Amino acid sequence: IDFCCPSPMRLHCAFCALSLAQAALLTSLSKSVWLSRATATAHRRPSLLTLSGGATDSFILPTPTDVTDPRIWLEEVEGSDALDWVKERNAHALSAICEPRSRPLYDRLLNLMDSNEKIPYVGRVLNGFYYNFWQDEAHVRGIWRRCTPSEYEKAEPAWEVVLDVDALGEADGVSWVWGGSTVLDEGPDARTDRVIIRLSRGGSDATVAREFDLEAKRFVPVEQWGFQLAECKSQFCYKDRDTLLVGGAFGEEEMTDSGYPRSVFEWKRGTPISEARKVYEGERQDVSVGGFAYLDRGRRYEMRYRSLTFYTSRYELLL
Repeated sequence: IDFCCPSPMRLHCAFCALSLAQAALLTSLSKSVWLSRATATAHRRPSLLTLSGGATDSFILPTPTDVTDPRIWLEEVEGSDALDWVKERNAHALSAICEPRSRPLYDRLLNLMDSNEKIPYVGRVLNGFYYNFWQDEAHVRGIWRRCTPSEYEKAEPAWEVVLDVDALGEADGVSWVWGGSTVLDEGPDARTDRVIIRLSRGGSDATVAREFDLEAKRFVPVEQWGFQLAECKSQFCYKDRDTLLVGGAFGEEEMTDSGYPRSVFEWKRGTPISEARKVYEGERQDVSVGGFAYLDRGRRYEMRYRSLTFYTSRYELLL
């Protein structure tokens, strides 16, 4: 059985739900399985599949042809119904396994996670600096920082903060969560001065993306032709300094049925994103579609890909 989503999301995806239905059929050969089209309400949580033939088990699975999603109310992640459901499930979990903060193991694990003795993982090496993203009790959302290799070898390196996500969130009034960086790679002899940083509101799948100047340690304003993508499930990569390969920022028509980018556009610096040119597209039934470019030993390569299923993909190299 193939799934297009990680296990926590499968019950919210019509295609994964269909795969789950197939699995149920395989394990319930003596029963007739039919898919119900029940509609959720705020007070009645529907089950996920109903077994006919007098079975009392109830487990309703949506199909790809279902026009109603019984859990559509969960899309409003800060809505009262969704938050009430979370509180309800939290209360159920606490009653089943007790409050974890009352156990000695909780404090022990928390101290390990917040310990300053953790080895700082080097996520990038740029311009002779080691870059590390760090979180602790003082930096809950985290800081992106750097130091030289010789400094890194010390017991207590003198880190230079490049971006403080906690301070940024306080200034913007948004609970930003770090989503990583995409580097402008112009070759081993060129100094890297630009990256695009992803940030999400509270850790959502959709992110905003802003171009960042590593030398000035600041975001590049749109007025200075800095690349910036509004909140969406985007996929992007530098093609060169003044061109981005972008997907996911062009409306529902350019998304797959799984909710991911279906096409690739070339977006030129200094132009509105509405003028970006489509250079590749997949099918709506694909899981996701994207493009990327990279340098290898002085030669630039550009590729496109289609994720046909969660486990299989097709890649095309532009010659």
